[in-house]
Amino acid sequence: TAAALLASVGEPMRAHADRARQLIDELPEVVRQATREPVGACALVCLLLLDRTAEIRRRQIELLKSSAHSGVVAEVEALSGYLPDWPPRLRLPLVELCLPALRRLSGEQYRRFNETIDRLAQADGQLSLFEFALKTLLQRHLEAYYGTPGKRVAQIYGLRGVAWEC
Repeated sequence: TAAALLASVGEPMRAHADRARQLIDELPEVVRQATREPVGACALVCLLLLDRTAEIRRRQIELLKSSAHSGVVAEVEALSGYLPDWPPRLRLPLVELCLPALRRLSGEQYRRFNETIDRLAQADGQLSLFEFALKTLLQRHLEAYYGTPGKRVAQIYGLRGVAWEC
């Protein structure tokens, strides 16, 4: 019931821990290792943003080569065979595993990484729900850490003022 669900919020159960362990165990060892290193973590996030459409993916690879650190580009090439049809249910958990390594980037490396993922997400001219969720997750967990100013929260009291956006 809704009441039971609400009562369980913030209180992880054994089943939650077991499910998390199962998701981590599904990752190939080379991917798990990459989540622990800054360059590998950057490469995994970039890989998750690569489009399935060949033309868009080609454009994204060119953007990656022109804007990312050469180590990230090499790691993307090395890891690309491990994430060809990555299940959607594992994508955001994989990014969460990368967060500690991404916090070890220098300020300049983070700026470059952030610009790169923005370019990769914008390559097709659309922002998918996954791209939005990814950017929001990274923003919430990394921008405060790197001292970049947070966005001002808009207070909306009714839909009339944001009807066009809706």
